[in-house]
Amino acid sequence: MKTSDGFGHIKHFIRFSLVISPLVFVALTAVAQPSAVARKKKRYNYILTAGYMFVNDNEEKFNNLLVGTNSWNFAPYPAYLSVNKFLRKGLSHQYLASFTPYRPNIIVNDTSNVKGFLASVDYAFRIDPNRYIKSMPREIDPFVMFGGGITYRQIGVGSLTPHLNMNIGIHFWFTKNWGLELQAVGKLALLPDIYFTRNDYFQLSAGVSYRTIPSKKYTKSKKRYKWLNERQRYRTRDTR
Repeated sequence: MKTSDGFGHIKHFIRFSLVISPLVFVALTAVAQPSAVARKKKRYNYILTAGYMFVNDNEEKFNNLLVGTNSWNFAPYPAYLSVNKFLRKGLSHQYLASFTPYRPNIIVNDTSNVKGFLASVDYAFRIDPNRYIKSMPREIDPFVMFGGGITYRQIGVGSLTPHLNMNIGIHFWFTKNWGLELQAVGKLALLPDIYFTRNDYFQLSAGVSYRTIPSKKYTKSKKRYKWLNERQRYRTRDTR
């Protein structure tokens, strides 16, 4: 069912803006230069995250995005896995795979008792503001990502939908390696249309993260003056 009133157009514009706006953020941050200290430090190599995924695949998602439970599908077990690899200057890229079964009595595009599941594979670039904001605590690590992926819905004969993604999230690091990740993802379907489509949806996730820290390399300091460490040899003066 397509929304034809003015408010419907506003909702579709908000959906599009929520996904496209990080592209501007990425472009502006990519050209920014971090401090000299930040350029030398590599905070991590990889971040591995596994956790729970909550999916709102209802057409009227803005009406009950945060209230009500009749539009949220989720699995009672960890159903998503992501791998993040550090690149440079606060930039990284991430692969994410998720699986969500449709639950009974949950509304999916104005239809209840839908049988099947939703699965997606995504790729995104990630920006870490901590790399550029010195006053932010290192234990609190927010991030924003922009990317895309493919969603498969097992409804009827099944369908594949490409989409653009906007990810906003935060890491709470309790130790050097272990932390909690919270993330919200808006997915804008590219087919059959961008504005009037029933295939865009929202995801919320919560998971446990493990990051690998690069080992410190200790280099032997170079001797500035070699003659200080050489044995001094003095010739005895002939007094005869």
